Amino acid sequence: MAAVAAAAGVSQMTVSRYFKSPEKLAPATRERVREAISETQYIFNALTANLIHGVSRTVAFLTHSIDNPFYITMAVGIEEVLRKNGFLLYLGTVGTSGENSRTHLELVLSHRIAGAILDMSAATNENMDLLKNHNVPVVLVDQSTRYTDSVRGDSYQAGKLLATHLCERGFRDIAFVGGPADKQSLKDRLRGYKDVLYKHNLKPTVLLGSFDKESGRELTSELLERSDKAPEAIIAANNYVAVGCYEALKDFQLSVPEDIALAAFDELEMNILKEPFLTVVAQPAYEIGAQAAKCLLNRVEGSSLAPRNITLPVELRVRQSTTKSERK
Repeated sequence: MAAVAAAAGVSQMTVSRYFKSPEKLAPATRERVREAISETQYIFNALTANLIHGVSRTVAFLTHSIDNPFYITMAVGIEEVLRKNGFLLYLGTVGTSGENSRTHLELVLSHRIAGAILDMSAATNENMDLLKNHNVPVVLVDQSTRYTDSVRGDSYQAGKLLATHLCERGFRDIAFVGGPADKQSLKDRLRGYKDVLYKHNLKPTVLLGSFDKESGRELTSELLERSDKAPEAIIAANNYVAVGCYEALKDFQLSVPEDIALAAFDELEMNILKEPFLTVVAQPAYEIGAQAAKCLLNRVEGSSLAPRNITLPVELRVRQSTTKSERK
C-alpha cells in the first residue's frame, strides 16, 4: 500500500479509503489512486481488512433457484449495484422450501458478510432471527414485511391484469393453478384474480401447490380429470408452473390457444416454450434486484430510517397463448 501511496502522491490512509469508500474521495484523487494501483499492480488484501474491521464487503443473495430467469435477472441487478460500490456478491440456492438456507447462512456468517438479500424461500423466521442476532442487515425481495426493507413487484395488480385481460377477451371459465398458499406473492396474485372474477360474476377455480413445473403438471392433470369439460383458460402461478401446465395439456391432447388459453406471471426463456408465445405479466426483475442492493447498502452504511417497502409496477405482455378462438 505504501508503494501505491507514493506513486499517487497521497497518504496510505487515502489509499485505504479508496478501497473502503471510494465515493468519499475527490474524483481527481480517486483517479490518481486508481492509476497508481494499476502501475504498481497492487492487490488489496480484503481478508486482512475484514479481520481488522470485523466485517467483509460481501453481500449474500439467497434464492430458491437460479434456473428461473426471474431470479437470474434479479441477481444481475444486485451484482451490478454491489460491484459499482466495491462489494462482492455471494449467490446461494436454498431449494423451494428453503431447506439449504441454514447451511449457506452459517457459511457466510463465518465470513462476516456485510448484509443479506433473501427471497421468500430463504426468509424463514429462524433465518431472520439468526441474521438479527449477528447484527446483519437484511432486505427481502418478492415479498414484504413491516419489520425490514423489502422490494417486490405489484403481485395484486399482476393478478388483476391477467384476469382482466382474459375476461375482456371473452373467457368465462378461468382457472388459477399452482403456488404455495403460504407465500405472500401468491396470496396477492390470487386476490387480484378473484376480485376481477367476482366483478364479472364469475366463479373462481383454484388449485394450489408449489412454484415448480411438476406442480403445474400435476394440478393441471387433476383439473382436467375431475371435470368432463376443460376450463377455457388457465392462469399459472408463475412461469415454471406454466411449463408444467403446458405439458399436461399436451398429455390430454389439448392445444394452446386453440383448445385452451394459458397465461402466467413472470417471463419465460423463449427456448422453453417456442410455440405458442406465452402471455405474461412481467415483473421488473433487474430493478427489484438493483433497488434491493441499494436499500441494503444504505443499511450497511448505518441508516436507521424506518423500514421501506418498495412495490414496483408490473407489465402485461400479450402474446398468442391467450388468443380467443372458436373452441372445438
